[in-house]
Amino acid sequence: PRSVASGRAGGARAMEGLLSLSDTNLDKIFRKNALLDVLGNEGQQIVVVGDTSTGKSTIINFLLGFPINFEATGIGTRRPCVLTQVQKKGLKRVTFEARFCKAGETIMVEPTEDAREVANLVATANNHKNIHFFDCLEKGCDEKTARDTAFDHEPVYVKMTHEDFKYGLRLIDLPGLTRSNEAPMHIAETYIQPGNVAILVIGKDNANNGGFPQLAECMTKCSQVLVIQNFTHNLLQNSNNVNDNYQAVKGAFESRQSMHAAHLQVYCVDFGKPKIDEFISTGRWSPSTPKQVEDQENWQEMAETGGLEVQRCMYGHASRWGERLQKEFAGQFAPNSGFVSGIAPVIRKVIDFQLHNIDEQIVELKHKVRNKIQQKEDALDELEQQVESLKDPAEWQDLLAKLAQVVAEFLDTTIALPDEKEDAEVFKSLQTSQEELEETLRMVQTAPKDPYEDEKEQEAAFISYWFNEDLDSKIKELVNSECELDSRLACLRSWHRLLDEFTAMLAFAPMPCISLIRKKQAFTRIGGGAGATINELDTMVELVSESHFLGKQPVSSLLGTFKKRFLYLARRDLKNAVRVFKKDLTHEIRNFLRLIGDTSEARADQLLTELQTGLLQNMQDTVSEVIDGTFEMKKGKRLTDPLTGRFLKVERSGLRVRIRENQGSSQGACHWLIPFKAHYVNGQIPWQDLCMTVEGSGSFCEPQQHLPHGRPALEEDALLEEVVPGGAGRNSTSSSDCMNAVNAVNMKIFELATAVYDIPLGFNAEDFSVDLEVLKMLKAMQAEIAAFWASAWKRMLQRIQENEYISADIATAILEKQREVGTLHSMSSEIHKELVDSYKRAVTAVNTVICGDEDWPASICMTTQQEIADADPNFKKNPWPGLDATTYKDLVDAHMDDPVVGDESFPLSHETACAGQMARMRLCEEFIFVILQLAMRRVSHEELAMARASSGKAVLAGPFEIVTKLVLHRLASIGQDSGKYFKVRMMAIYNRDLKHAMKPIQSYTLKLVHHAVQGVDFVETFLRDRTAHIVDQTLGDLQAKFKELVPFDFSILNGRLPLLESRMRELEFDIEFQGGFHHVAVPADMEKVKANLLKTWSEPLQQRWPDISGRLTVHEEIRKEMKGLALTKATNIQAFSCLNDKQAKERIGVFARLPDDNPPSKSLAGGAFHSTLLRIHKAMHVNAIDFCRPKLKEMMAYIYQEEHVRHQLQRNKFLARRTWEEFAKKKVLERDEIRARIEIMEKALALADDTNMAGAPDTVGQPPPMVVTTRDANRGCANGGGCSLM
Repeated sequence: PRSVASGRAGGARAMEGLLSLSDTNLDKIFRKNALLDVLGNEGQQIVVVGDTSTGKSTIINFLLGFPINFEATGIGTRRPCVLTQVQKKGLKRVTFEARFCKAGETIMVEPTEDAREVANLVATANNHKNIHFFDCLEKGCDEKTARDTAFDHEPVYVKMTHEDFKYGLRLIDLPGLTRSNEAPMHIAETYIQPGNVAILVIGKDNANNGGFPQLAECMTKCSQVLVIQNFTHNLLQNSNNVNDNYQAVKGAFESRQSMHAAHLQVYCVDFGKPKIDEFISTGRWSPSTPKQVEDQENWQEMAETGGLEVQRCMYGHASRWGERLQKEFAGQFAPNSGFVSGIAPVIRKVIDFQLHNIDEQIVELKHKVRNKIQQKEDALDELEQQVESLKDPAEWQDLLAKLAQVVAEFLDTTIALPDEKEDAEVFKSLQTSQEELEETLRMVQTAPKDPYEDEKEQEAAFISYWFNEDLDSKIKELVNSECELDSRLACLRSWHRLLDEFTAMLAFAPMPCISLIRKKQAFTRIGGGAGATINELDTMVELVSESHFLGKQPVSSLLGTFKKRFLYLARRDLKNAVRVFKKDLTHEIRNFLRLIGDTSEARADQLLTELQTGLLQNMQDTVSEVIDGTFEMKKGKRLTDPLTGRFLKVERSGLRVRIRENQGSSQGACHWLIPFKAHYVNGQIPWQDLCMTVEGSGSFCEPQQHLPHGRPALEEDALLEEVVPGGAGRNSTSSSDCMNAVNAVNMKIFELATAVYDIPLGFNAEDFSVDLEVLKMLKAMQAEIAAFWASAWKRMLQRIQENEYISADIATAILEKQREVGTLHSMSSEIHKELVDSYKRAVTAVNTVICGDEDWPASICMTTQQEIADADPNFKKNPWPGLDATTYKDLVDAHMDDPVVGDESFPLSHETACAGQMARMRLCEEFIFVILQLAMRRVSHEELAMARASSGKAVLAGPFEIVTKLVLHRLASIGQDSGKYFKVRMMAIYNRDLKHAMKPIQSYTLKLVHHAVQGVDFVETFLRDRTAHIVDQTLGDLQAKFKELVPFDFSILNGRLPLLESRMRELEFDIEFQGGFHHVAVPADMEKVKANLLKTWSEPLQQRWPDISGRLTVHEEIRKEMKGLALTKATNIQAFSCLNDKQAKERIGVFARLPDDNPPSKSLAGGAFHSTLLRIHKAMHVNAIDFCRPKLKEMMAYIYQEEHVRHQLQRNKFLARRTWEEFAKKKVLERDEIRARIEIMEKALALADDTNMAGAPDTVGQPPPMVVTTRDANRGCANGGGCSLM
């Protein structure tokens, strides 16, 4: 086009006046620029500054004679950009390189012809969303703040290479000034230094609207100042801004008494409009002609066609515009006017400046680079040490250890009682129970809603009161003295007080009455027993567990209230512990802050806040896990029920998790309450009264009434009252239709559960005192073991015999075998299905015989003694571990008249010859019978010495810890040794029955699963192995149950009230027989009932079992040449009678079937039925006390014990991340950034020292590039090394 040709000609004229540089000078400029690129703002540089929207980028393009467009839309220039041109002979197309080093990352673009790669790097470096690239931005700042304030001093370096870049120009483009942020001005000030050339670009704004006058003042220190007025043509036509701007700059120079004022020249330029759609489509763009220069060409498009024709055209276009301005506004550009038209003079001055004293400059710059390398290496050495120390800083571990120690000592107020003078704030936190409740109410009211918690339980009054304000007050009044509710307490003692208060609420919990229609619905449905009968005990347990009182579920709601109340206490005390820790008496805080390089008070407060948050979060997680359980998770997300939207819980994971937690609305009782444990209605003997005796001596141990500290002196009327809503009374029900046991019964339940049992401190291995204490706890635990096994063995036998399970398992076994031998894919799916179905039919046929009720051949049926001999010949002498044949026979004979497990079962059935299901059931009953009959081996001197050792502060263990260890030793031994015998016996019985049951399928034609195994043999092996696996699982569950008993609650040694035989209220009922087997309930003699109730309160518990009152004894016994302790016969029989649920089931069943006479009020079920239901209600709450108290104490220990606190803090990844890991990562990034910079400087120095180089080298000296595609990929390691702390 003619306009291009005109521009080319003009460019030739313009370039004729420019200095032609020799190869030597170009080489020197290249060396100088390489050194300047590693010195930041040091050395003599050429910087281009101006306000935003002044056309600064266009000016730079015309100075370079090449169009560059590296700005991304919406990003803008937020940091300096160093633009360098390099001449390389023979290079016909422009190549680009770029480098950016920040925050440990070195991002580079290798030589490329694609300018977009450089544009992407520039956009990445300037993107305000990359917060780590901007020192002014805090981590986590919001989008708007980042967008408005993100500016940084670290430059982006861009290099362009071509054979026609004959001047080696190097310009620094600075961010445009803006009124909304001072950061661009601060960046500009760092580059406006003595010795530099400052090019000030002025746009259309006048001096009053722009920031250039302030810049001009700063520029007075520069060796040269070149002022360029852009958009001159338009301004001279329409305003006087050009002259005003001149005067503003000159005035700024004069105000600083600068020599630049006298020689000020303003270079006036204009280039016309850019060739873009905005102007073309509206007709505002005009092409240049040979006669008249007008608007710009598409320089970018021209540059992409190859060569550097664009440089000549751009210079020509600029030159012609200079001539046009001179011609049209000749008066403006008169000699000595201070105005010069065109950009060519600026280019000449820039070229001259680059060569000025260049040899001296190179020497000086090399010296500066060497010094900078040394400084960086010194800093690198220091950072290397810091990074190494931050891998697992000892200061951090010391800090956590000290915090854990302070927390433990503070919470254990016997060690660190708050001092009112020194710890006024802490001392103020001492509170009564009522004050704690009020604070809990406030806490719940102000707490944000928890999406994982039931909405009802986030109502302050509902969850903070145990029942309601009125009922809570009545119960508290009764237990006030024993619980010290009015005492001002804090820390661990207040935690235990809350636990006692929780126990009191369980003991005094009223029972809602059952309507007659609800009872009939429960007892008239089809049951799951033989003949579809109803299990009366299970039905009544279900009625009790699902009856809500004041909108709250039994036990579970009380646990919810305990959780809320405890969270307040723990938060209060942990915050106070942090206040004490803040004193930093041993300087752990100070030492850690020195490590991270910030010892300010603000940083110390931030650290303490993070530590406190970590402590509170650990506590919250522990409490939630123990009480509420854990959620089902998948890929880090909580699973929900697709139908209800409820979050799913892990079964049996927390105290409040119910048996049907994840199933609809009727979720049942807490999982640990089911199956119902009969010994809680039978009561438990007070094993603390157990004493040594000589067998047959007739010695007598006087029963003791163990009165707790602070026991209230209650009057008779108070003892016989019932606590119910609306007013306490005798035999009363309120409008809410509920009832309660009298206070005498509830207080007894409470005292037995909370009275402290003191183990004698002087016990030793000589006088049986150690053995006696261990045996007491073992016997106290036997009820839980027996109750667990009673349900576990039934589940085991069901799993063994259920055809549905067997069919599924045989299909899996066939698949595994086929996969193992490689035949899985050798048959079609139809043939495979036919194969599996045939085996399912076979195992079903075998199992039908094994579990059937038909008569077994007499040759197979065996008595217990015969089974023992058949299992292993050695068992004849020693049927079970610790029992020889004689002792075993004596034990069985002693209990022939008192079966203890199941109905009419072992030991009554031991002489019955049987096989099949009956034999397996008998063995299960025998197993628990034997475990509970085993004598306890005596504690040796060596064992006691080892048990005395402790890992705690005291080094030597206390009595409770010693007894716990010795009990655990024996429980583990009993379970493991007896379990081995049980498995041998069980498999002997099963294999015998299996051999007989295999006969019906001998004629079956079964396709081979494996060529080496016959089909019938495969079935037999599968059933045998499957049964062995199920037995192992069940025995493993028994071992787990032993562990679950820990921690022991020694209050169990106080015994438990025999609720079935005790009176609950003054209005009680007895059974009378009318007309043969017809039972009716009649009101009991109230005076006798009253006397019995008062005895409950006043008598020692042992007297509730007349047969052993005063004779709760143990004697030494020798079994298998081993000395041990065993209960005397009377004690043993009575102990096991407490475990027998036969009597409880029969009596409860009778009351369940009685006519519904004497109801508490109209439309309710009968009075006798409610009387029995109340016993079950109380038994369930006693069970809750025994199960929850030790678990909650253990939970507290995890929160306050030093070892647990330290361990939880160390495991808290978020705490470490917030306090020092981010700092450590920052130091790693600093180290890696310094490494990269040193390498870059060494490369630059090598280039400057290369005396053989003339012109640009074939390969530009840069460190090995690292192309970073993501922020975390090879972060910050220019040498490819890792940056991990590990």
